[in-house]
Amino acid sequence: REHIQTFVNAALEAANPAKQVAKHIDEIRTIAENHQNIWVVGAGKASLEMALELHTHLGNEIKGGAVAVVPERLGQLSASRRASLPFGLYPATHPLATEKNVIAAKAIADVAQQVGKGDLLIALISGGGSAHLALPIDGLDLSAYQGVINQLMRAGATIEELNAVRKHAEQLKGGGLLRLAAPGRVHALILSDVIGDPLDVIASGPISADPTTFADALAILERHEIELPPVLAEHLNAGVRGEKPETVKPSNPLLGLASHAMLGNNILAVEAVKAAAEELGFVVAHVETGVQGEAGEVGRNLVQLIRQAEDRPAIAIFGGE
Repeated sequence: REHIQTFVNAALEAANPAKQVAKHIDEIRTIAENHQNIWVVGAGKASLEMALELHTHLGNEIKGGAVAVVPERLGQLSASRRASLPFGLYPATHPLATEKNVIAAKAIADVAQQVGKGDLLIALISGGGSAHLALPIDGLDLSAYQGVINQLMRAGATIEELNAVRKHAEQLKGGGLLRLAAPGRVHALILSDVIGDPLDVIASGPISADPTTFADALAILERHEIELPPVLAEHLNAGVRGEKPETVKPSNPLLGLASHAMLGNNILAVEAVKAAAEELGFVVAHVETGVQGEAGEVGRNLVQLIRQAEDRPAIAIFGGE
């Protein structure tokens, strides 16, 4: 039990939001040099810890901001600490978005629009960021939009298909946050919960390029025979006709305003466990970082591996989603 706890602690330490931000402070200060104002936005389950650590180091250098926060975390923060912060904290649910999330996402959008030329926007992104950035297009009711997404899920749509639709039905995804902050610079600090760390998938890519189009999104919805609210149907069709701006594409010069640092991910956590195991004298019999699929099937594979293990102090380490 002591050994197992050691491994758990090693994994958590490798993904500790505050400590990972602290490790990157010198880099952040270098980026912030020669910028007139520093703004902060955050979305995801680790956003509060990341934002508090950033404030500890930058303090009054932060002009303002908005951070979406898991309600339970927000309830643990003292009133005096919250009052001392130069950015607003907004409760937002996960994994399903509610009207609270729309309020939080709108606050984040409002901050991005205040970022001027010569300013820096620091975006704190972690797992759950996609739900926290839920800001449907103007006129699209959240419940009606969620009905579309739920239909897609029940129809067996892939995560790539879901994201293609989300990016064309919302305002902050598919490079939307980057577009709102232009001509200011955006630097993202990211804790990835996606295998392979694809920037366009983590939180649905608020500051990255999107290779999909309005036509792709409409084709996905038609293929799965999804019933659309009139507002969304008109928006997507207008996009196909070229009457709405596309999401940020790989050739868009706006991407020159964006940069990021990957603070933590699946691989770093697994490597930390491996190092802790070797230090204790364990034989590392198996390491895998790309585990995904149906949970029951993955569990059966784990059992087979355990049965094949030799009679020695060995460890098999799996990371995935």
